[in-house]
Amino acid sequence: MNGRILTVPNQLTFLRLAFLPFFIIAIKYDNYFVALAILFVSGISDALDGLLARELNQRTAVGAYLDPIADKLLLSSSYLALALKGKIGWCSGGM
Repeated sequence: MNGRILTVPNQLTFLRLAFLPFFIIAIKYDNYFVALAILFVSGISDALDGLLARELNQRTAVGAYLDPIADKLLLSSSYLALALKGKIGWCSGGM
């Protein structure tokens, strides 16, 4: 792993983090098509940053921490925003 921070894969991860507020706003205002498009682009950028990190040998410690954080933030915020809108339930059933 190298010590550079602004590698292309890390920039894609930062871009994915930057999408997060727009994703939440799209859900808040019932613009689900835009939210889905942001989620789709985020998924593509996630796959692309992993591929580029391996192919360009640009794996970094920052990327190793930020990439899963970005993924979890996007998924968690989607569950939370959709639950707050009443589009999905808070739990998946009984115990």
